[in-house]
Amino acid sequence: MKKVLYLLLVVVFMYPPPGNTQELSTLFRTGMSDVDTVRIKEQVNYAAGIHNHSPDSAQLLLQQTLQWSKEGNYRPGIILSYIGLAFNRFDSKSFKTGKQYMDSAYYYCFLPGTVPLDPRITALVNNAMAGYHTLVGNNNIAISYYYASLQHLTLHQIKDKRLIIVIYNNIGATFMKLNLLDKALYYSHKSAELALQEGDTQQLNAAYHNIASAYQDKGSYKEAESYYRKAIQHYKSHNQQLNLQEAYYGLGRNYLFQDEPQEALKNFHAAMRADSMAAKNNSSLLQGIGGAYYMLGKYGLAEQHYLNALKICEQEHLATERLSIYSTLAKIYDKRGQHQLAYSNQVAFSDLYDSLYKEKIVQATNELEVKYRVSEKDKDITQKQLMLLQQQGRIREKNIWISGIAIGTLALGILFVALFRNKRHKERLHKQLI
Repeated sequence: MKKVLYLLLVVVFMYPPPGNTQELSTLFRTGMSDVDTVRIKEQVNYAAGIHNHSPDSAQLLLQQTLQWSKEGNYRPGIILSYIGLAFNRFDSKSFKTGKQYMDSAYYYCFLPGTVPLDPRITALVNNAMAGYHTLVGNNNIAISYYYASLQHLTLHQIKDKRLIIVIYNNIGATFMKLNLLDKALYYSHKSAELALQEGDTQQLNAAYHNIASAYQDKGSYKEAESYYRKAIQHYKSHNQQLNLQEAYYGLGRNYLFQDEPQEALKNFHAAMRADSMAAKNNSSLLQGIGGAYYMLGKYGLAEQHYLNALKICEQEHLATERLSIYSTLAKIYDKRGQHQLAYSNQVAFSDLYDSLYKEKIVQATNELEVKYRVSEKDKDITQKQLMLLQQQGRIREKNIWISGIAIGTLALGILFVALFRNKRHKERLHKQLI
């Protein structure tokens, strides 16, 4: 079942709040007038707000702000337009095109020979680049960009708490993906603490949701329940139905992990009521309900929900979720004595598993083979180097012996000559005395 994390990939670009033209001029200082910069800022914000349900309209608006910004040589507008265009592409799974937009934003951010930008813009770019890497699964790289964003703000002594809250939340969510739960909790709690101080309810509840998920993964179910309930209370008071559905779903999973399927069902059904479209597009929620019915021994209802979830997964090409569904359906049919159906679902599971992971297994095997060959080559080189060193050692030892013998021979020769000359000298003295 899918685990919902709140990863805020694109922060709201509205820095500072509308009406504060003095701060606005420091953040967006260029040759353009304040009116032009306000128009660009507001259009970028509007595009960010509609891109989920009207991506084509958002794309046109962002392309327009990009054109305006380039005509006015307005780097902040260029950068923020490129970031908006990038994430608009990411939402439609066009990662290659989106990455090109992100690279353009990064280029304009660090363009040599230009006036330094407000540090918040640079932090924003690093945060967005981290978001891209999170989307494509490069979570360790993402963490490095999030840290770079924080370090840049610290270096320039920027205390923009709103931006820092977002970055903390994103770091916490990314550490969740890396299964580094203590670090995830640390940053999510920091985000929640700051959001509470600033009255930022959106970020506060994103943090609550991430904290609940982290505690759930640690097996601390009571703590997880506490934070899910805090999030639910907020979403109810602000009529945020989609977020409310996700919080109820998380709480339902929490009860499943504690083998309390009846309580799980209550929350899963509450999630259904919060989102009228969930029965048609939320395979994870349907699997949760099916799982609860399975635990209660209501195999007919479990089968019904898993089959509905399977249809959604097939329509949306969610292959990994289909694996889980095939496996559970096989168990359901086995419990009901429908062994042919149990067998066919197990075969479907095996075939899909092979198609998904065979290539990865072959690739991993090839990588291991390459590493082995490199290791063997390194070992061979090391052995040859050792033999060479040993040979060089023997040669040095031989040279020392040769040098020692030569010196010894020379010393004996000198001694012999000295004794011979001394003897001759004594003989001459003896003759003179006679």
